[in-house]
Amino acid sequence: GNSSRDSNPQGVNLLWMRTELEKLITAAEAKTHLEAADLQLIASFQEEHEIGKMLRAIAGRQCADALQFLRRLVASKVAETLLLWCIGDLFRQALKSTGQKSYGGGTWGQRSNPFATWEIAPLALRRYTREELLKALTLVHQADLGIKSSWKDSSILLEFLVWQLTVG
Repeated sequence: GNSSRDSNPQGVNLLWMRTELEKLITAAEAKTHLEAADLQLIASFQEEHEIGKMLRAIAGRQCADALQFLRRLVASKVAETLLLWCIGDLFRQALKSTGQKSYGGGTWGQRSNPFATWEIAPLALRRYTREELLKALTLVHQADLGIKSSWKDSSILLEFLVWQLTVG
């Protein structure tokens, strides 16, 4: 797949990765080799990492930490709709995995990623009852409607949602 219009765009992610690595090499030009800590300079990986931290705090019912991560993400201009979708996906993954045996990371064929919702979902399963997981999806839906109905400050709705989810 050479084009983004291709029905099977396999090369698009590789092109994106090359561009991000070129930015990283430019930012760290004095280094002779790159290390794992240098990957924090790639914005999208850092964004996924920070969103994952927020989701892990929500799944663990750590309200103060979750709000701190949320505020940091909103301040760094991460789209509120993306954050809302990720929160909803955490609870969808948790509900989806109820009754399934865990085999150490995601579903078959998915590589391990500690910041992915399918990796954090088992923590949510330990901290939330099934009824609370269902209620969480209802709360996410209500927050989504509030944000879409031209709410002036959607970050307030997200903070209230995180508080409702973690405190109950």
